[in-house]
Amino acid sequence: MTKMKFKPVTSGTVDDAETLAAKHELWRMGDLSWKLKGIQHKLHASNTNQDSELTVTLVARRCGKTFSNLITALEVLIQHDFSIIKYACPTQKMVKDTIVPLLRLIMSDAPPEFQFDNCWSSENRLTIGNSFLSVAGTDNKNVENLRGAYAHIIFADEAGFWDDLS
Repeated sequence: MTKMKFKPVTSGTVDDAETLAAKHELWRMGDLSWKLKGIQHKLHASNTNQDSELTVTLVARRCGKTFSNLITALEVLIQHDFSIIKYACPTQKMVKDTIVPLLRLIMSDAPPEFQFDNCWSSENRLTIGNSFLSVAGTDNKNVENLRGAYAHIIFADEAGFWDDLS
């Protein structure tokens, strides 16, 4: 039997000290746009350069909408102290199987103060400084976990698949 070739998903190759220092400086500035590829740049621009209170993104599957949204969320958390961001997706399973692994991947080359394990709590909350991102699925009334305090930004990921969307 032939052994299957497997390449684990990582942030890439091991960076030399100069490259890693440059990445850490960009992280501290709250500029993560260098992590985006292709159409993700347009999605990111749509998130950050808009004048309306509501933005709807209709794009094909697997183009990186969630990745781009999380990049935007992280940039806001870093750049704006006391920011509150809510991130809703169709199911708690998506939080566990998609959002958490993506955040781990995105934050894998971050400086220590922005490392996933230093910022994530078991309540599905990512805290950076005085800002935080709360994540919840909308199934089984989990969306109630996002209610309450004011939010500067609310991401409604895959809203077409939410329970009881009205």
